[in-house]
Amino acid sequence: MKGRVWFETLGCKANQYDTEKLRALLEGLGWVPVSEPGDADLVLVNTCAVTSVAEKKSRQALSRARKLAPRAKVAALGCWAKRLENLGKPFPQTCDLALGEGAREEGFHRLLQALGEEDPGGFPFLKNYRQRHRAFLKVQDGCDFHCTYCVIPSLRGPSRSRPLPDVLEEAASLVRAGTRELVLTGVCLGDWREKDQGLEKLVQGLLELKGTFRLRLSSVDPERVTPALLEVLGGAGTCRVCPPLLLPLQSGSDRVLKRMGRRYRAGDFRSILKRAGRVFGPSFSFT
Repeated sequence: MKGRVWFETLGCKANQYDTEKLRALLEGLGWVPVSEPGDADLVLVNTCAVTSVAEKKSRQALSRARKLAPRAKVAALGCWAKRLENLGKPFPQTCDLALGEGAREEGFHRLLQALGEEDPGGFPFLKNYRQRHRAFLKVQDGCDFHCTYCVIPSLRGPSRSRPLPDVLEEAASLVRAGTRELVLTGVCLGDWREKDQGLEKLVQGLLELKGTFRLRLSSVDPERVTPALLEVLGGAGTCRVCPPLLLPLQSGSDRVLKRMGRRYRAGDFRSILKRAGRVFGPSFSFT
């Protein structure tokens, strides 16, 4: 046994997935997850910086971890740690280690180096999830858009999509382990691409997997809800795809949406709802 590790995750579904991936990696290297921070030799806090409230909660989580695990090494990972790095601000004394990208697969090697671990050169697919019946499956990360109110592109980098074969293999592994609901997630889920095909190709591939499970989509930006995607979702029906359709609407004012740098207007949103209603029929609902 290398040591005992405790995880705390703040923020979005993508963060939840990143933590699970990191958990699987460390377990494979001989670390043992524990349920209480006081029992840990290493505490990993996957932070969030999407709002000022999230940043405050991240600071509080680190302070709480230090108090509950005074002998452990406390590491700040994720978006808030990355934001402090970008701003050149000092990290709180409550953490011994801060790696903004250390909670994401492309940054795992930095964390392993800091822990004195040998880099395995590859990272395992998730084979199970703590909540066995439901699993988050991150298929995309980053964002190419720079909405005037949003800091995420500077923290998560440009949009990048996981290869379809990798997603299908990990999804199949989770279903075999007992997952009954796969929740597709990403920073900009609708931006998933493979060559000239979009999210509809990924959804269709997942729906063709063997096993008893339903698919749920996290939030998809309205302008990414294409007729092709709606056709795939509507054809599957609610027995395979969980309702409702999650559509972010920051404002009903075109003037405000323009100032925010959003890529749709109120009329576009109404058109998408009408189109979705025609495809799904009486079963259609949205949030």
